[in-house]
Amino acid sequence: MADIEIVRYEDRYREQALEVLRKSFFLHEMVCIGAEVDRTPQAQKDLEQLCLDVANGGVSLIARHQPTDTIVGVSFNVLQTPSGPDDCNYFEQFRDTKCTTDSSRSLMQYMITMDAKVNLFERFNVTCLLEIMFLATLPDYEGRGIGTRLVEESVRLAQKLPLQKSLSSFRHSLPRKSHSE
Repeated sequence: MADIEIVRYEDRYREQALEVLRKSFFLHEMVCIGAEVDRTPQAQKDLEQLCLDVANGGVSLIARHQPTDTIVGVSFNVLQTPSGPDDCNYFEQFRDTKCTTDSSRSLMQYMITMDAKVNLFERFNVTCLLEIMFLATLPDYEGRGIGTRLVEESVRLAQKLPLQKSLSSFRHSLPRKSHSE
């Protein structure tokens, strides 16, 4: 689709980007349904906050329909670094400090559990990775390859990021918290 542009997330598109989550991801994504996020407006607000926090990291992308300046797809991406043995990872911190419903905590716990199944840092011998956290397209734009393009551009972005800059900005944007706090 030549009229769809993939660009970095900008705050001026905040409401439209969140609307994509509200109309698509929260209602149709299987883990959201299983955790009852689709039926819990406050859980959706909790997870919107997660996306806004992550968007500040500068690695999230949006799909913009150029003729109408409408956001039709989103890829909320997060840079992750290994946490120390006594530190919570970012998702654990968010679950423990910002999730206000069982539904949002359940979804976050699922993400934490999946991340813990394989230590990607060790497996691929890396110190930083870009995770495509939430990927969604408006229902009216499904089947047009927008999600695929968002993933492809997310991978390109990850490959272009200078490692030191990525780690520096990541550490400054995500506070560390130990389990004992």
